[in-house]
Amino acid sequence: MLLKVFSLIQDLNLYICLELNSLIFILAIFGIFYNRRNFMITLLCLEVLFFSLCLNFIVIGFFLNLHSGYVYALLIVTVAAAETVIGLGLLIALYRVTHKVSFDSLVQLRG
Repeated sequence: MLLKVFSLIQDLNLYICLELNSLIFILAIFGIFYNRRNFMITLLCLEVLFFSLCLNFIVIGFFLNLHSGYVYALLIVTVAAAETVIGLGLLIALYRVTHKVSFDSLVQLRG
C-alpha cells in the first residue's frame, strides 16, 4: 500500500502537489473564519490546516530527498496532537457548564 502511494507521488509533479496542499490550506483558513459559532468545526478546520502544512513538508522532503521535511512533519503532528487535547478539554468543560458548544458560551468558563 505504501509503495503505491510513493509511486503515485513520483508520477505527480511537485507543483501539482503544492497547489493541492495550498488549496487544502485555503479551505481550512476559510473554514476557520467562516464558522465562528461552532467550536468543534473550528477545531476540525485547525486539524486540516495542520495536515496541509504537514503534507507540504512531506512532499518537499520527498522530492528534494531531504529527511528534515519528515522530521518537521513529525513535529507538526505532535503540536497538532497537543492542540487537539487542549481543545477537546475545553470542549468537554464547555459542554458540562453550558450544554452548548459555541464560542459565545466560552465567556461562562471564566473563573
